[in-house]
Amino acid sequence: MLGLLALLTGLAYGQTLGNEFVYDDYYIVLQNPLLKRLDSLPHLLVAEWWEPADSTQDLEGPLESRPGHGDRRYRPLVAVTYVLNYVIGGPNPVGYHLVNLLLHAGVSGLLYVVGVELGWTAGAALVAAGLFAVHPLHTEAVAW
Repeated sequence: MLGLLALLTGLAYGQTLGNEFVYDDYYIVLQNPLLKRLDSLPHLLVAEWWEPADSTQDLEGPLESRPGHGDRRYRPLVAVTYVLNYVIGGPNPVGYHLVNLLLHAGVSGLLYVVGVELGWTAGAALVAAGLFAVHPLHTEAVAW
């Protein structure tokens, strides 16, 4: 069942592996110095990463002109995956898209397991997880 969910996720989102970075990815991923160094991980686990407190001068443009100014972004898991992606693959978007696809497949599989543990039939859990895996609502989270 988990293999089928991984296949469904790959069929729905596999073509995103060739995508480039879009929109705020340039500011978040490519221009944020905190997301390029392993030694920033402890800081990222306790603080926001959109506007790094000690590195704002390294980001392009004045603070108020950047997208999301004032937006609080405490998302430690996301920040850790960005750092690991950058350390392993540099600024190549393929790694980022692959991680998104694998995480989505994993969450889809987890939904199946939780459904079975809650007493759903295997078929009902598979349908729910399959719909979750391919639902277009997740396109932004997986493809960007």
